[in-house]
Amino acid sequence: MSPPQTIRTPGGESLVVLPAEEYEDLVDELEALRELRRLDLGQSRVYPGSLIHAIHVDGVNPVRAVREWRGLTQAALAERVGTSTAYVSQIETGRRHPRPELCGRLAVALDVDPEILAPRQSAREPIGTEA
Repeated sequence: MSPPQTIRTPGGESLVVLPAEEYEDLVDELEALRELRRLDLGQSRVYPGSLIHAIHVDGVNPVRAVREWRGLTQAALAERVGTSTAYVSQIETGRRHPRPELCGRLAVALDVDPEILAPRQSAREPIGTEA
């Protein structure tokens, strides 16, 4: 991110000028944070053991595992989140990593907590499964 330029209006108001692309990135990040806040209800959801197993034992990409669990095609998911089927495929194969804003939209479209779509960093991290 380049340093923003600050200008002062004749009325004394301070304004910040930055490239449009950087502004759009900031707006995307803000929308993603707002989406994550809406999802944060202070309680964890419970997912079927088969889904958790597919992701954390079998190594299935989380987006693919959840999409299949929800019974969606790549095309249906792509339409829900406003991207291409090819991009969803690239995410599922690990060739592309979605930006935070898209991660939020994926979580909403798949009706899951955003954390389930991120691979665990350690085998020691707890996972919630249905009893």
